Amino acid sequence: MERDTWGAELYFDNLNNESAPVMQIAGHYTPAITVQRPGMIGLRLSYDFE
Repeated sequence: MERDTWGAELYFDNLNNESAPVMQIAGHYTPAITVQRPGMIGLRLSYDFE
C-alpha cells in the first residue's frame, strides 16, 4: 500500500513453518544441508523524505 510519501507492506515467509531442505552441498565427508527459515510474518514501512 502506498500513499503520497509513505508506504506499507505486509509479508509472509514460510507460512506453514515447513522444515524443507533447501540445499545440499556435495564434496564434503559429511553432507551439509541448509533448511528453510522458520515461519515469519512482517511489516515493512517506508517514508520518502524528498
